[in-house]
Amino acid sequence: MNKRIRKFLKASSQVDLENYTLVEYDLSSNQKKTLLNLGTEIAIGQSVGNPYVKSSLETDTLIEKYAAFIISDLSDPLNRKSGKVTIAFPLINSNFEEDGINHFLCQIQGGNLDINSFKKCRVNSILFSKTVKRKLYLKKPGIDGIRSFLNNKKNPLAGAIIKPKIGLTPNKMLDVVKKLIDGGADTIKEDEILANPSYCNLKKRSEIITNYLNKISNKVVYLFCINSDPIQTIEKFKLLKKIGANAVHLNYWCGFGIFRNLRKLDKKMFIMYQKSGEKIITNKSHNFGISFSALVDIISVLGLDIMHAGMIDGYTDDTLSELKLYSKKLQTNKVFPSFSCGLRPEHIKKLSKNFTNEYIANSGSYVNSHPDGPQAGIKSIVDAISKLK
Repeated sequence: MNKRIRKFLKASSQVDLENYTLVEYDLSSNQKKTLLNLGTEIAIGQSVGNPYVKSSLETDTLIEKYAAFIISDLSDPLNRKSGKVTIAFPLINSNFEEDGINHFLCQIQGGNLDINSFKKCRVNSILFSKTVKRKLYLKKPGIDGIRSFLNNKKNPLAGAIIKPKIGLTPNKMLDVVKKLIDGGADTIKEDEILANPSYCNLKKRSEIITNYLNKISNKVVYLFCINSDPIQTIEKFKLLKKIGANAVHLNYWCGFGIFRNLRKLDKKMFIMYQKSGEKIITNKSHNFGISFSALVDIISVLGLDIMHAGMIDGYTDDTLSELKLYSKKLQTNKVFPSFSCGLRPEHIKKLSKNFTNEYIANSGSYVNSHPDGPQAGIKSIVDAISKLK
């Protein structure tokens, strides 16, 4: 091991973890390089400079203060060709309050992916220190705020997704909404496919639906879909806030930073992250990406209230152990996990057994295809929840 590389290795006992963010990678080499080589390519290349060409300005003092490094005792043996490596990224290189999460993601999974040494480079997990969480923290309603709004202190929430996804006029959507509310829905979510089409534009449908919601005694969280480019998303959010809407959701393709932007605009609106499409980066068969568990680590610090987490025994490929991990992370950060993708009444008991009652049971196809209509469909979900002990 050469002298320069040795400078980028530290034991966890040598590190003040409050001043670093720990990122665990799953790595393998294209060129018979070891984990030590790959790890230092990330640590050096994603902090002070070129892994193999030392700058004349690269001093020991600069390295000590600004360099990322391998935490050697948290990694697989570094002489292996593949395995796990934990890199500590110094907080001093990140202005989380102003640059948010997007710049940090550029640090941990950016230029390192350009290097041909890597056959695989995936982020398994991200451990944000209390210091980072404090810098990123934005006041939000969270689980407690949603429960307070609904006056539902202990049960899972009965959620419905409006179907068909597209093609309904605002008045037709309102008809469906009324039936879902009469059936006992706690939350109603528009599909992520619906944004702002001419036949059902956001302004008109939000006015019609919000006016109705504000006239009735039932409390319902209604999640308007506002997927769009950043400036338009912010404009839509401001429109909904002015109209008096209480919730929005955005899809994975809208990016991460936009969620913090919206939370800065309003501390009371309920905000949901809808994950469809995330397999582009989280699919386990991809050699380059971010695990869904790491995605949850990111979402948990963005000021959100609800995250689409997946489903067991539905039509997704989530495992029970994975969902337990995701849900625990979300619940710890006061984010409601939302389960959907094939949810039916018979799933409720198993969901509560494994995830406590801190979740939203979201059903779309089942509720809307019920032979007695969507009101009966959501009522059967509500009835299953009421039978929980």
